[in-house]
Amino acid sequence: FFNLEIGRGGKRGGLHKRDLANTARLQGGKQPFTMSALLFPFLSQKELETMAFDHKYSSTGASIIDMLFLKRFSTWLATKLPLNHSPKAAFHWTAPNTMTFVGLLCMVVPSSVVMFTSNNLLSPSPPVAYLATAMGIFAYQILDELDGKQARRTNSSSSLGELFDHGCDAVSTFVTVGACLCVCQTGYTVGAFGAYISSLMAFQGAHIQTYYKGQLFFGLVDVAEAQWSGILMNLVCFSLDPNFFSAAPIPGTSLPRQIVPIAFVIGGSSVALARNLFVTAVARGDNVPHAKSPPLAVWAQWSA
Repeated sequence: FFNLEIGRGGKRGGLHKRDLANTARLQGGKQPFTMSALLFPFLSQKELETMAFDHKYSSTGASIIDMLFLKRFSTWLATKLPLNHSPKAAFHWTAPNTMTFVGLLCMVVPSSVVMFTSNNLLSPSPPVAYLATAMGIFAYQILDELDGKQARRTNSSSSLGELFDHGCDAVSTFVTVGACLCVCQTGYTVGAFGAYISSLMAFQGAHIQTYYKGQLFFGLVDVAEAQWSGILMNLVCFSLDPNFFSAAPIPGTSLPRQIVPIAFVIGGSSVALARNLFVTAVARGDNVPHAKSPPLAVWAQWSA
């Protein structure tokens, strides 16, 4: 997938290793210009081929919400999904990538309504939009848990499926944080910018750490807790007051309520980012022998 040539298609959505070698031979030994050369200039051709063809998804750790109910609930729910599709069906709604995309739509559509009606993050949105956003985030969380389980149950796991799943995760991170900033009515402030940048950096850092460590790590407070924070924030504004986070300060202080979720996002993301940077530095090559590129160079490139 990472070796797609610009302007050309390829087998399985990308080029086979032998296709790369044959193209290089026809061009006098030179490697063709690929998307990888533009997006990943610090990674060697061998590293890119390993990412595209030999990568296996692996994760470790579990957050508090995962351990309390999310894993057990999603595992039980996955057993209720059909293993086979009818060949006459026009739409396979239980296909893993379909579930991922449907979940993303459930979250993006109402969140977009909140963002477009917030008047530059300064005005409240219709209360029903907050309710729809909370339900959408929950739907995305459940479907995001189910897609991987369904892929393993149906033996349809693939590197492209993982890329699609984590691509949707990247979009959901951007949209969820944006919707929560609208809920808080922060305006275009330094705090809002810091919440955006820190959350996206933490997301990128988790995947860079995965590349060098070989496993995606989940801490005790992780994505599920962030999603539930967004759900609760939207439910509070729906049920109590659309201006809950902007109308009054924290009791006993002069600090606005907005500062609490912003501090949570920036603080939590910064801790996760620091941990991922440390793990990347000390674990290089332990589990992934092909990871030879300098970690700091990759971090600088992805951050830019």
